[in-house]
Amino acid sequence: MNADAIRSRNAGRVVGLYEAEQQRDIEKWAALWAENGRHTFWLSTPTASIIGRDSLVAATQHKFDVRPPYRIDVTAEPLADPARVLARLHLTLDFAQERVVDIWCLFHFDDDGLITEIEEIVDTANSPAFPQ
Repeated sequence: MNADAIRSRNAGRVVGLYEAEQQRDIEKWAALWAENGRHTFWLSTPTASIIGRDSLVAATQHKFDVRPPYRIDVTAEPLADPARVLARLHLTLDFAQERVVDIWCLFHFDDDGLITEIEEIVDTANSPAFPQ
């Protein structure tokens, strides 16, 4: 697979992750992660990374269970390094009188196209607190 094909595949997987999140399809969501995947939160709560697919799935299932649905519009931008994709998220929180929050995440992929890390690198932090 050439670099352009890898970039396209990885960008598609970013979109697929957020489609699965909106559909609350935990199996589809989990299938996109490497076993040792990590979600790093530089700017929002929790600040500790979530490490390992099982821990990521448990945290995400909990989020699905306690948070009301919200809309995610995602722009996935492949970078020069085919193993990285910038995701610009625009969340519409209907449960909070149409409040919006913008988050940027840097995705890292392994050679098989599985997510090894998501780094949350920009968060406008103008949203109300999500139910925990």
